[in-house]
Amino acid sequence: MTHLLNLLIQGLNRKLSIKKHRLRAAIVGAGAIATGIGEKQYPMTHVKSYYALSDQIELFAFVEPYKERRRIAKSVFQDFKFYENIDDLLNSEKIDILSICTPDEFHEEVLNKAFDANIRGIWCEKPMALDFNEARKIADKARMSGAVIQVNFFRRFIPEIRKIKEDLIDRVFGDIKLINGFYADTYIHNGSHLIDLIQFFCDELKNIYAHLKESYLNDGSIFIYSKVSEDVPCILQPFTRNLYNIFELDIFCEKARIRICENGRRIEVYHVKQDNHFTHLKILNPEHETILCNWQDSFTSALSNLIDVVEGREGSTMSPPEQSLMSLLFIKEIKEMVFN
Repeated sequence: MTHLLNLLIQGLNRKLSIKKHRLRAAIVGAGAIATGIGEKQYPMTHVKSYYALSDQIELFAFVEPYKERRRIAKSVFQDFKFYENIDDLLNSEKIDILSICTPDEFHEEVLNKAFDANIRGIWCEKPMALDFNEARKIADKARMSGAVIQVNFFRRFIPEIRKIKEDLIDRVFGDIKLINGFYADTYIHNGSHLIDLIQFFCDELKNIYAHLKESYLNDGSIFIYSKVSEDVPCILQPFTRNLYNIFELDIFCEKARIRICENGRRIEVYHVKQDNHFTHLKILNPEHETILCNWQDSFTSALSNLIDVVEGREGSTMSPPEQSLMSLLFIKEIKEMVFN
């Protein structure tokens, strides 16, 4: 009986210790990607991830400068503190991790203020900045300040996609021979996810040719021909979202074709087999292997990884600013080629 009581007391003490030492977090921007509130509906949000990891971290505050959006968010999150601007939050509260869910043009400003306030961990929606040179300054400042940044290219945090990367590194499918990708509409907002995923798999992406199909405000629908090495072509093709949304990546290897489809929710692997009819040829087996991805937990995996790095349990984030810079440099080169 005494032994059982001691175990119960130890368990209670552990729970109290965890609760006592929870990190504190705030979110800048109370729109759809942060809260799920808005015209766009997202199955993954920053709030859901903080709730999922509430034994490790306490989300307690929002910053939302727009009065109506702040009013709506307050009506939903009644137990949270709300601030009209980032300065009031940083001057009033101790924060360990800050989520940046503002419109893209404000990311740079909020990041710099977070550095000045010595925030330990920053979970930032992509991109870090709209300009490559400014993003490079941010990465340098993060390194000097010791701040840990997780850029939210969410497909990097899907375990099945990470396993494909491991298999590519181990040459399970042989050498990569061709990469073909499709994205919806704009190369910055949507194509950047595809660019980042290719660089996640291959580390290097060199622009060769880019052609503007349709221009949008500060963005464009662009056909891109590039290479991931000296002899592996990579073709990125835009498609109009007015018809339907698409995000697909085809990786053709010596022994298999890997198709990431349904916006990264499913992976199909077509292995090479002997053609039963033309026996001198090999074909891709139509009876492919299907891998369903655990994509709905990707945001929570991103936050968990960030917490582990901030707490010293892991060495680096899965989507660090240095790798995000590679995508921004590629985008900068495309922009100069097409618009200059």
